[in-house]
Amino acid sequence: MSEPMQDPGQPGALPPGGPQYQPPMPGPYPPMYPPPYPPPKKGMSGAVLALIIVGVVFGVVAVGGVLVGILAVAVIPKLTEAKNKLEVKQMADLQAGLQNLAVDQSKSRRLNMPPLREARGEQLWMLLLQEELIDQRLSKKLVSLNSRTDTPQAAPTQGGNHCSYTLPEARSLLTVMNKRGSERCVVVTFNSRNWNNYPEAGVPCIWSDNAVVSWLTFEDAQRDWGITADEWADPGGKLLGKKPPFQFTHE
Repeated sequence: MSEPMQDPGQPGALPPGGPQYQPPMPGPYPPMYPPPYPPPKKGMSGAVLALIIVGVVFGVVAVGGVLVGILAVAVIPKLTEAKNKLEVKQMADLQAGLQNLAVDQSKSRRLNMPPLREARGEQLWMLLLQEELIDQRLSKKLVSLNSRTDTPQAAPTQGGNHCSYTLPEARSLLTVMNKRGSERCVVVTFNSRNWNNYPEAGVPCIWSDNAVVSWLTFEDAQRDWGITADEWADPGGKLLGKKPPFQFTHE
C-alpha cells in the first residue's frame, strides 16, 4: 500500500520530488555579524612608552623656557625702569630737604658753626639729622634703593653705613647749591660704595642749577666733562671732591 502524499501547504511538508531534509553540520559556526569593535592592539613596549614620556617632558620644559624668556624680555625692563624712577623720587625728597634748609635762616646759619662747619658727605648728612636741620623722615631715604652695602639707621648714633650719597662741606653747601652757568656742578650723587648700583642708567645727580634730578652716564661725562674711563671706575679716588662736575661734593 502506497504512503499517502503530504499536503505541500502544511508546515514541515516537502515539495514533491524536492531535496530531502538534511541535519545541520556539527559546529563551530562562523559569527553571523562582524564584531562591534576592532580587536585590541598589542600593548606598546616599555621602551617606547618611556621615550614618549621623555619627549613630553622635554616639550613642556622647552615651552616653559620660551614663556619665561618672553616674560623676562617684557617684564624686567619695566621693573628696572620703575626702580630707576623710585631712586630719582627718593633723591628729589633729599633735594627738597636741602632747599628747605637753605631758606630757613635760623637753620642755615648753623652750617657755619661747629660741629657742622667742616663736616661733609656722609658725616654731614648724619649731623643734619642729629641737629634736626632736615626732616627726620629723610633718614630712611639716605640709602639707595639698590644698595648692597648700606642700611637705614635705627638711631643717630648707630654704627655702620647708613648713607649712599655725597654732600659738599657744610660751610660751602649753600654756595655750591647756587652755582650756575659754566660753574654748574653736582651737589649730591652716589658715593663710591654705590657708584655702580645702576650700571645701565649711570649715577643720579642733584645739580646746582637744575630742580630736576637726572642720570649722568659715563658717555655723557666723557663728552661734556672730559672724564676718562679710569676716572669713572674710581670715583672715590679720582672724581669726588677732585674733578668737575664733582669737585665740590664728597663721600
